[in-house]
Amino acid sequence: MEIITRKALVLVSLSVLLLTLLAASTFAATNLTLDAKGRFGCLACHGDQRLVKVKGKEKIDLSINESKYGDSVHKDVGCIECHTDFTFRSHFNVAGSYKKTAGLSCIRCHTKEHQKQYKDYINSVHGRLALSNDPKGGATCGDCHNGTNIHYINKTEESKNEFQFAAEKVCGKCHKKWFTTYDDYYHGVAYKQKAADSPACWDCHGSHKITSKEDHRSAVNKQNLGKTCGVCHPGSEVAFGEQYGKAIHGKAKMYDTNIVRALITKALVYKDNVTTGGSKAYKATTDLIAKVIDFFFPYSLRPEKEAPK
Repeated sequence: MEIITRKALVLVSLSVLLLTLLAASTFAATNLTLDAKGRFGCLACHGDQRLVKVKGKEKIDLSINESKYGDSVHKDVGCIECHTDFTFRSHFNVAGSYKKTAGLSCIRCHTKEHQKQYKDYINSVHGRLALSNDPKGGATCGDCHNGTNIHYINKTEESKNEFQFAAEKVCGKCHKKWFTTYDDYYHGVAYKQKAADSPACWDCHGSHKITSKEDHRSAVNKQNLGKTCGVCHPGSEVAFGEQYGKAIHGKAKMYDTNIVRALITKALVYKDNVTTGGSKAYKATTDLIAKVIDFFFPYSLRPEKEAPK
C-alpha cells in the first residue's frame, strides 16, 4: 500500500511539473498584451517617478505622472492603443524602435480629424523617412509633439504657448547646429527670450509638410521666400528673403565684425520685446533700428553666415 502511494505521489508530481513546463512554454511563445484599458496595469511600474533606464551615460525617464496624464486630451486612451507592439515577452529588453511604433500609431486615430496634417506629413521629408526602412528613420508625431510631452498635451492656451517656445526640444534635438545658429538680432534672439511675435522654426520652414529647401514646394525654397516672409512682412519680395535669409542663421559670425550693432539691438530691441511681450513700442523700435542698421550696414556689406557642418 505504501509503495502504491509513493508511486502515485511521484506520478502526480511529474504531471504537475509537466503541466508547468507546458504552460511556461505556451506563455513564452504567446505575445500576450494588456487590455485596451490596461493603463493602470502599466502604471503599477511606470507610475514610479524614479523609473529610469540607463543607457551608457544617458538616463531615459520611463515614468508617467498619472495626475497630469489624467488631465490630458489622451486621458481615455489606453497605453497599448499607442504602444501597439507591447508584449510581456520582450517588454523588459525592448529596443528603441518602440518609439517609432508609438509615434506612428497616432495615425490610427488622427487620420480623420487631422486629415490634412496626415496627408502633409506622409509626403514630407520626415514622413517619407519614418514610413520607409531607412535606418536613420524620420521624425514621427511623438518626436515633435513630445516637446511638451505627448502624454500630457492638452488644448489650453498655456499648452499652446509652451509648445510654441519648445523649438529647442522639438527641432533642436535633431537639428542642434541649426538651432544654435538661429541667433539673428530680430528672430533668433527674440525667440529664445520668448518674444510674443517671434517665429519658431516651423513658422518659416513649415511643420507637417516640411520638405528640403531644394524642393520647389518648400516654404524656404528661394522662389517661395517672398510669400513666406510676407506672412509677417507684407510686401516682401523674393530678393528680400534671399538677402536677409543669409543672416537668419549665423549671428555669431556677423557680430564678430559688427559689435556696435550687436550692443544696440541687444540693449534696445530685445529688452523692450521681453518687457512688453511684442507691443507697438517693440514694433516701432525694431522698425527704427532696422532702418538705421540697413543704412549703415546694407545687406551686401554684411558677412554671410557660415553654415553648420
